[in-house]
Amino acid sequence: MWLQIIKMYFSLIFVIVILSVFVQSAVPFQIANSQSQGSNYPIRDTEFVEYYDPYSMINISYPSFWQKSNVSNSESISFVSPIKTIGVIVQNAPTLNATIDEIAMNTISFIKESFLNATILDITTSSSEDGSTIQSLTFTFVNGKDKEKVLLLSKIFEDRTFTFLYYADDILFDHFTPLTSVMLDSFQIPYFRDAFSPKDLYNVELLSREDLLPTTQTSNTTNTSTT
Repeated sequence: MWLQIIKMYFSLIFVIVILSVFVQSAVPFQIANSQSQGSNYPIRDTEFVEYYDPYSMINISYPSFWQKSNVSNSESISFVSPIKTIGVIVQNAPTLNATIDEIAMNTISFIKESFLNATILDITTSSSEDGSTIQSLTFTFVNGKDKEKVLLLSKIFEDRTFTFLYYADDILFDHFTPLTSVMLDSFQIPYFRDAFSPKDLYNVELLSREDLLPTTQTSNTTNTSTT
């Protein structure tokens, strides 16, 4: 389901692309709030392996027992838990010619049209110290008899947009947040600052916890609950 969504999404804007992946395969989380909601996944017992793809320019660590797959024609990588309703999708794609407000409105419209009984729980837009724009969007939807929860974190950094999407059954969402937080913290992209050092990597602070905390300088914040 998620993979199909990503292909549909590409016809709109980048952020919608990764949502389309989500619709086809199975969906991200509020890092700032979920830590205190009984999350108790045994991270210390989990072995993480590093993934690096020079084509998509994505570097991230993921649980060794999760399945990894490339999403064709989408510049996205999908990581799926043995529990099929839990997974993470990351993407590095060109930034399209649209304002952050246009992206937000198109994303919300896409969610309402693509997911059954979708409810937008929260959407926040903020500015980072490096001049980039960060957007966090959380929503739920009904999938058969189950309720799914999704966190979509996006950062527009110059001419690239980086996205981290975490999806899970609503009941399991907070439980697996510590594990997916490790993945988020490890999310890196290559930065060719020196042509003679192509392997140089740096953490773009894609969607660090600090970016999502109330202390972040906020340019525009909107909290909605829409069905």
